[in-house]
Amino acid sequence: MQTRHDIHVRPARKGDEKSILEWSAGSYEKNLFDPKVLFYPSTFTLCAFDDAGPLLFMPVQQPLFMDSLAFRPGLDPGRAGLALKTMFQAVITQGYIKGNGEVYFAASEPTVAAIAERHGFEKFLLPVYRVKLQDLEKS
Repeated sequence: MQTRHDIHVRPARKGDEKSILEWSAGSYEKNLFDPKVLFYPSTFTLCAFDDAGPLLFMPVQQPLFMDSLAFRPGLDPGRAGLALKTMFQAVITQGYIKGNGEVYFAASEPTVAAIAERHGFEKFLLPVYRVKLQDLEKS
């Protein structure tokens, strides 16, 4: 038997849309809600609930995240920049094909960051957190 202390998670259902939009818009300053995320083909929305009903809705988008760069040692900087530009174009194309709404790229080197900004990437000013699932299972 479920008690009020039990919290479960289910996919959002038809009829949850109004609550999702109202709750998200009502706390924009805290969550920076972008309603377009709900309409990315690869986004799904989850609902945490107890016996009194929904507690939290969370859209989960599946952006592409470009990871580290491995340039050929000694590669001319101009050729490296062109290779990076070409890679950006390829990944963005994959995003369109797969229905992802966004592409992320982490850059620590200023020249690489400048190239990313010249090609449409914007600097993300919020802290980003990650969890490596394999680390959750370490004893």
